[in-house]
Amino acid sequence: MKKFRRDYRLSKTEFIKFQLDQTINHSTNLLNQTEITVLAYVYIHGVNAAQELLKDRILTNSTSIINYISRLTRAGYLIKEPKLEADHRGKKGYSDISINPDIVISEDGFIQVSVVTLDPDSDQVYHPNFRK
Repeated sequence: MKKFRRDYRLSKTEFIKFQLDQTINHSTNLLNQTEITVLAYVYIHGVNAAQELLKDRILTNSTSIINYISRLTRAGYLIKEPKLEADHRGKKGYSDISINPDIVISEDGFIQVSVVTLDPDSDQVYHPNFRK
């Protein structure tokens, strides 16, 4: 068995994105790179993620941000804490937002060991439309 060493030196956002991608998209791409990036921004910036996504031009329309956050919340990747009644003023909104606590993110560097073995008996293809 051959061994490959890959060293990555990543910014905080890319460090979080790398872990999210490895955790969520490990066998099938469930989320695209923009969705993974939105999750990373929410992890880092919390309730201020929307402003940071606009500032960094990841998304350029506030409606797009609302749509991404809603979709990721419905899918269970994000958890919103609703605003108190006094804070509503006609809008639902949320006072805090975070990624699902079941998604474990390391704040420290780590070594990931991946053992990749060829299974000659399998014809599985990790694609959402495979044989459906």
